[in-house]
Amino acid sequence: MMVSPRATPVTWSKEELKQLVAWIEDNPEQLHGKQAVWHKDVKDQVFKNDEHVTVKRICDKAANMRSQ
Repeated sequence: MMVSPRATPVTWSKEELKQLVAWIEDNPEQLHGKQAVWHKDVKDQVFKNDEHVTVKRICDKAANMRSQ
């Protein structure tokens, strides 16, 4: 049986995390709408040129931050 290797998780740098938290703090009104919309806004406004920061990673990080 062949098992597919799991992708190595990419950790957020301190700077990336600061940028994400700053956007959340500066845009609290957007957090009450659809999550998919604000996750895309974060990607477009903060991490536009960072290919390794995807909407999926933003979504996952936001969910992890909420659960902690």
